[in-house]
Amino acid sequence: MGELHIWTQVTNACYQLKHLKVRYRSVYTNKGPVHPNRGYSRLQHMWVVERMMDIAAHKLGFDPVEFRLKNYVQPDQYPYTTVNGCVYDSGDLPLSLRKALDLIDYEDARRLQEQTRGTGKRIGIGIGSTLESGTNNFAQARLVNEHIPFAGNTEGGLVRLGADGSVYAITGGVAFGQGHETTVAQVVADLLGVGYDDVIVHRGGDTALSAQTGFSGSYASQFAVTGIGAIVNAAKKLVGEIQLVAASVLGATPDEIVLEGGLAKVRGDDERALPLDAVAGIVHFAPGTLPPEVAEEVGMVGRAVYRAPFELPDLERKYGNLTLTYASQIHACVLQIDEETGEVRILRYGMVDDCGTPINLMVIEGQVHGATVHGLSGALFEHFGYDEAGQLTAANFYDYHAATAYDLRPTTSAA
Repeated sequence: MGELHIWTQVTNACYQLKHLKVRYRSVYTNKGPVHPNRGYSRLQHMWVVERMMDIAAHKLGFDPVEFRLKNYVQPDQYPYTTVNGCVYDSGDLPLSLRKALDLIDYEDARRLQEQTRGTGKRIGIGIGSTLESGTNNFAQARLVNEHIPFAGNTEGGLVRLGADGSVYAITGGVAFGQGHETTVAQVVADLLGVGYDDVIVHRGGDTALSAQTGFSGSYASQFAVTGIGAIVNAAKKLVGEIQLVAASVLGATPDEIVLEGGLAKVRGDDERALPLDAVAGIVHFAPGTLPPEVAEEVGMVGRAVYRAPFELPDLERKYGNLTLTYASQIHACVLQIDEETGEVRILRYGMVDDCGTPINLMVIEGQVHGATVHGLSGALFEHFGYDEAGQLTAANFYDYHAATAYDLRPTTSAA
């Protein structure tokens, strides 16, 4: 039932809609359950709005590209408040669309479209403009039931320096293919001045690890905000403890201590330095050598929580900010349909994803390509069919065909 209202996070889709009224119907069925996966961007609502734009452009005599460029939220309008109070934080949708069209050579595709008219091969050009909201404000549940005691969002993280100098990072999120271990290790390594391979990452799911909050988990496209946010806060706490210990040993102030190359050293004086394993050793095995006020403050453990800056929505107006960040995706496709056989061939496919400041480009590209294949597979291959007796005709992965690398040609992307 959550999907009946969660589209309100992206009410405007990518456009400057001033007024909007939506009616929907929930239908219960005894057929096999299906659901979208990955960050699915409120697909039903987005699809309807995109179709509206194509139909309106056709009826008003506009090229669908120009119509979108006129009606997209413009770069100088951010932060942009939607009709129901959500705030789009940033973006440049017109630039993303132009990049996507360059990837498919839009003008040439138009010429190809004209050349094939009447040949039995139809050329279609499609544009998909979407926004993916990240980090739920769980107070949105109150829009459905005002007595539900949810509000805001948090995630926990823990970064620890072991007795032997090993660095451990524990996140409340549980990855299932997004590469969280990679990005967590990168961020912690940067903040502690150690190598990426020196960071040992544990995923969440066990409250005994002390990294969880009530909202912990991998959902709502939120990990780069909440999960990494918590890890950053935790690592900074650990950095502060390392600086306290190193400063007291090296005769400096904590502000003068920098962490580089696995060392805690005095800024501008490489001779005055301690390896991190030495810092850990002092705390774990020789705390009596530290000033009492320092020894009582440090444990070589930084635990922190990232709290998303949300407020409660106005329940009477059904108005408020329901999510925190927005990544945009503009995809463009050129395909050919054989009028006699119905065979579909994807001729060109371009995708442009704007997710803000990247942590790891390889991880991003992997997610974008994987998600695109999921979408194409759903559109062209996957199907739950039932016979006249109501028997499912694709009950296994032999009959239910999910696309593989053999089915889809390479795609072109831009981050």
